[in-house]
Amino acid sequence: MHATTVRRRGASGAALALTVAVALTLAACGAEGDDEAASTTAATSTTTSTTSTTAPDDEGEDDEESEDEGEGGATADLACPDGADVADLVGQPVDETSSSGGSGSTDGPSFSYTGCGYRLEDEGDIRVQRITIDDPGPFEGLPFEVLEAHAQAEAAEAELEEADPPGPDEDPVTYEGVSIGELAAFDTGSALVVHDDTEHPLRITTDDLPLDPAEAAALRLALAELVISG
Repeated sequence: MHATTVRRRGASGAALALTVAVALTLAACGAEGDDEAASTTAATSTTTSTTSTTAPDDEGEDDEESEDEGEGGATADLACPDGADVADLVGQPVDETSSSGGSGSTDGPSFSYTGCGYRLEDEGDIRVQRITIDDPGPFEGLPFEVLEAHAQAEAAEAELEEADPPGPDEDPVTYEGVSIGELAAFDTGSALVVHDDTEHPLRITTDDLPLDPAEAAALRLALAELVISG
């Protein structure tokens, strides 16, 4: 009886020891699992936070670069004459007014421009623009001087090509130095350029107007005076 009792106690003790060992093992595994879960959660949170913070900063930097690029290609603002005032000078109603900007190039300087346009009700277009020289090409000096030197060169070349006169729908390439008060200017037969701004000369162009060359040149002068006085 006593031996049997001892064996039962031994079995019970072994079972208890096994139970404790299993419990400790499970507890240890559970603790490691909790540590891993906590570690994973912390890493994910940090990454998300960094991404959320960095993205607005990146977007802000992109916007600033875009603004800088825009400023780099910008030209001077121009106060466009009222359509009614243009109509009074031209002698016919203005059907449509518009604002525009862009760039152009020739075999000489390349330039940017901004300004306004007037489409006349009967016939013709007028454009009033500020010019910015982007690359003077072979010419030197202030923007007005660069444009003037190029106009003189084109007029001289046109004189050498008199055997091939312009077509009926083409304006002759000419150069005539004029002035508006104390302001230097020149006319090319289709455009008037005025040295009223050191960096951004004024340009007035007239296309397809039912006027002879002298009348068109007089109109460009009157339009320039309107812009300058306004």
